Amino acid sequence: MGETKVEYFEDKVDETIDIDGTVDFTNGYVRHNLFLPYNTLKSILNLDEQTRPMDEMLLNSSHLAVEHHISRIISLRKITEEVLPAKGIIIPYEYPIQVVLSCFDTVEQKEIAAKPELDNGESKLIILPNSLSDGHNCNITYIAGYKSGEGPADLAEAIVKIFILKRHVINNEIELLSDNATKGLDLSSMPADVVSILEPYKRR
Repeated sequence: MGETKVEYFEDKVDETIDIDGTVDFTNGYVRHNLFLPYNTLKSILNLDEQTRPMDEMLLNSSHLAVEHHISRIISLRKITEEVLPAKGIIIPYEYPIQVVLSCFDTVEQKEIAAKPELDNGESKLIILPNSLSDGHNCNITYIAGYKSGEGPADLAEAIVKIFILKRHVINNEIELLSDNATKGLDLSSMPADVVSILEPYKRR
């Protein structure tokens, strides 16, 4: 198994990214094309535009806290990894898969066709043509994660709850959290209902 490379989208805030492979990508901090966009959060919580810089930072941090806890991405990323197919199937590291941008047979040095396939309701598999021989490593590039404004509603609910808690911590409105939670806003100190919401989404 080769190295997995993750690239983050740098696009305009709150615009759903075009996933046809024509978008520019860059390595960096996840700030754009979040699973739960800022404007959606703003409408839910009636946020003040004056606090937008801080709120965007906390929203981003809330997404990252969720991803850390469930050990998988939720916001769109471009992923490149080297994999070894078995019986014409690739199981990539990240999911749900939105689109396969490229699949390259490193043995025969040629591009091959590939497409996502549903598994238990989510696109977790990539199906290859029958002509590909087992034992041929492939370099695949694909886009995974949920499109902005789409995906499970309860996952969005968890992000909102985490955001509210983080905002209270920043405003010194919660004094009972541990020192580590105040500094790192560790999800281990989050309410049990949030942890319960996230449990079905954890990587198995």
